[in-house]
Amino acid sequence: MDTLDSRLEDPSAQRTAAVFIHHGTGIGGLRVLLARGVKVILVVTHDDSLQKATSALIKTACKCRGATAPCILMPKQRVSDLIPRIRELYPDLIFVFPYRRTVVAAMQDQARLGTFSLRGSLLEYYSKSPINLGSLPTENERFVTLHKNGPGKSGEAIIEQSTVPVFQSETPSELLQKVSVVVEQVLWNAFPTIVERTFSHMEALVCTLPFPHECDFTAGQGCGLVALPDPTQQAYTASKGVDQTLSSHSLLEKRQFPQIFPVTDCRNEVPSKRIFILGINGFIGHHLCKRILETTDWSVCGIDVSSHRIERLITRAEFLPRVAFKEADIEASWSWIESHIGESDVIIPLAAISTPASYIKTPLRIFELDFETNLRVVRLVVQKGKRLIFPSTSEVYGMCHDSEFDPDSSELICGPIKKTRWMYSCAKQLLDRVIFAYGNEGLDYTLFRPFNWIGPGLDTLDTSKPGISRVTSQFLGNIIRGETISLVDGGSQRRAFTYIDDGIDALTKIIVNENGVATGKIYNIGNPANYCTIRTLATMMIKAAAADEQFAELSGQVQLQDCRSTTYYGEGYQDLQHRLPSITETMADLQWSPLVSLEDAITRLFRELRVEGSPI
Repeated sequence: MDTLDSRLEDPSAQRTAAVFIHHGTGIGGLRVLLARGVKVILVVTHDDSLQKATSALIKTACKCRGATAPCILMPKQRVSDLIPRIRELYPDLIFVFPYRRTVVAAMQDQARLGTFSLRGSLLEYYSKSPINLGSLPTENERFVTLHKNGPGKSGEAIIEQSTVPVFQSETPSELLQKVSVVVEQVLWNAFPTIVERTFSHMEALVCTLPFPHECDFTAGQGCGLVALPDPTQQAYTASKGVDQTLSSHSLLEKRQFPQIFPVTDCRNEVPSKRIFILGINGFIGHHLCKRILETTDWSVCGIDVSSHRIERLITRAEFLPRVAFKEADIEASWSWIESHIGESDVIIPLAAISTPASYIKTPLRIFELDFETNLRVVRLVVQKGKRLIFPSTSEVYGMCHDSEFDPDSSELICGPIKKTRWMYSCAKQLLDRVIFAYGNEGLDYTLFRPFNWIGPGLDTLDTSKPGISRVTSQFLGNIIRGETISLVDGGSQRRAFTYIDDGIDALTKIIVNENGVATGKIYNIGNPANYCTIRTLATMMIKAAAADEQFAELSGQVQLQDCRSTTYYGEGYQDLQHRLPSITETMADLQWSPLVSLEDAITRLFRELRVEGSPI
C-alpha cells in the first residue's frame, strides 16, 4: 500500500468510501456516511430492492452537493471478483453493513484507512454472530458492534459497541427498526475516531467456527434455541489468547439456554440453499416462497409479471435479507435470469399458462411460454450446472387407460390435432422428455406432477366467465355470487384433489433431496383419498358454504346445471374421465403422505376467503 498522503493526514478532508450493503439496516449506515460528507464512490449490494433504495438515497445526497451518483454494482459471483475494481478506485475506507458474502482479506487491504464492519450480536462475549430477529427468552438485549477488520479473525478489533434492549412482546419488525437506529448512532459516534485514527481497540471474543453463522439464535416452538454445529468448539480473547471452551459445562450453562441442537451448517459464503423461482407470484410459487421463508434458512430469488400474492410476504422485515424479487416479464429479463441461475443452487421454473380456456383460445401462447420459454430456462440450468426441479403436470397422462397413473409405466395418450386442448399436455410432455435426455448427460433434475392442487391464491374470483379459473375457484366464485354452477358433461369426471399444504410438503422434500433420493425421478404428487366426481365436489362446496354464516344465504341460491363441454369451452376441448395418481414411490422416497381431506380443504377455502378476503 502507498503511504498516507497529506490529504489523509487532514481530518477535515473529504474521505472516499466503498460500501457493501446486505439488508435494510445498512441503508442507515450509508445515510450516516453521506451526512458525514463522505464521497461514496461504489455501493455493492445483491438485489434490486436494495439497489433502488441506495440509488435513491445517494442521488438525493449528491444532488444537494452538485456531485454525480456512484456506480451501484451487483456482483454475480464471488466478492473477490470485485478486487480489481476496488483496487482501481482505491478508496480511503471500505464499510461492510453487513454483507451476505465474506469480504475477503485481499479486498480489505485495498482501502487506505482500513475496512470496517458493522455487525450485530446476541452475546456480550461474542461480537460476530449476526442478529437474529427471533426472540430468545433468556436474553433481553442485542449488540451492534463496529469492527476494524484485520488479518485473520483474531484481528477484528471492536471500535464502538452499543446495546439494543429487547422486549418479549415486540415483533421482529419492531426490533429491526430499533437496530437500524442504533446502527446509525454507532457509526455516527465512531466516525471521527476512524478518520483521525484515534480509536482504541477493545477486546473481541471471536469464535473459531467458520463465518458467517458461528453462533446463530432462532426462535422455535415457543422456546429459545442456540445452534452450535459443534458445542465443544473453542473461543478465545484475541488480545490475550485466553482459551474458553464453549460447552454445556461453561458459558452455555451459565447462560441457561433452553436447548442446544445442531442445525444446517451454513459455513459457506452464501446461505445453505438459494432457490430461484420463476413464476414466484403464481399459485405454487407464492405458497412455496412462504414455506421457505417461514420454515428454513434458505434464501429465495424470484421473478414474475406481478406481485399481488407475495407483496406482503417479501416486504416483511425479517425476510428482507433473504429475498430478491424482480417484477418483470421473463422474455425481457434474460440477462437478469441467467445471472441469478448462476448464483442459485436450485431452479424451479413455475411460470406457465394452465387454465382450460387458454388451451382452447390461445394454444400458440401456451406453446411459446410453457414450452419455448421454459426450454430456454432448462438450457441455462444445464449450462450453469445447477439442480432443476421442474413442474410437469397430471395432464401428460391424457387419456391413459390405467386405473392409476404411474410415472414410470403409464402410457401418455393425447387426442387428435384439432383438439387444441392437448397443446398444454404435449408441451409439458416434450419438456419432460428433453429434461430426461439432459439427465442422461449429467443434469441433476426432478420432475413433479401435481394432481389438481387446490388452495388460496389458485385463481381470481372476480369473473364468472367460463373456463377462466380452475374448477374449485370457478365453483367458489359461483357460490359467493349466488350463481348457477355449470357441470361440464354432467360433472362425471373424477379427479384427486390435493390441498396446497400437502403439495408444498412434498415439494420441500424434493428441494432438500436427502441423500440424492429425488435426483432423476418423476413424482406424482396427489391425494388418492380425495378422488371424487366434479359433481360431488360441487355438492360438497355448496354444503360447506351453507354451514358458513357469511355465505349461507347466497349458497341457497346456487343451482347445478349440466352443459356440454363444446358449449362451455369450445370445439377444441376434449375431456378425460379419470385422473388418479399412483403415489407409492413418492411416499417411499420422500417419506411423505398427503394429510388434508377434501372436506377439510374445502372448509379452509371458505375460511381463507372469510378471514383474509384473499382471491382463491
